[in-house]
Amino acid sequence: VPLTEVEMPYVGQHYAKLEIKHLNWSRNVFWGDNDRILLRGVGQYAGSFMPGFNKPIMLSGHNLSMFYEIQFLEVGDVVTIKTNYGEYEYLVFDYGVKTYPYTGAFDLGKDEEELILYTCYPFTVLSTRNYDRYFVYARRISGPDVR
Repeated sequence: VPLTEVEMPYVGQHYAKLEIKHLNWSRNVFWGDNDRILLRGVGQYAGSFMPGFNKPIMLSGHNLSMFYEIQFLEVGDVVTIKTNYGEYEYLVFDYGVKTYPYTGAFDLGKDEEELILYTCYPFTVLSTRNYDRYFVYARRISGPDVR
């Protein structure tokens, strides 16, 4: 896909759909991850990349609403991101709880397209004092490169 065909989103813009077909689950993805965005859907950390750029993608959502279902993902499950320039599939290879300061939980400087989903943990309480996070990691298995 030529870069000229990619609509670069602005903060707060809905630019993609995140789906887990076997859970019959989908959420809107917005550029940015502030409180207003996370009340509307899934937020993408602006320091990460969009699908197709062969770099990490970091998405977050509230544990009791938007991302409650990610706790049911298992190794081998497929997560899909649909954008205006293509559909991307990611294969889950790992997941788990990380404790603040999340050392080694992610590397946004990698030259590999890895989807990183994260939310507060545990899934039974929403709290600003909770520093544990639940992470899901998936590698791209299909979708066009942006060039």
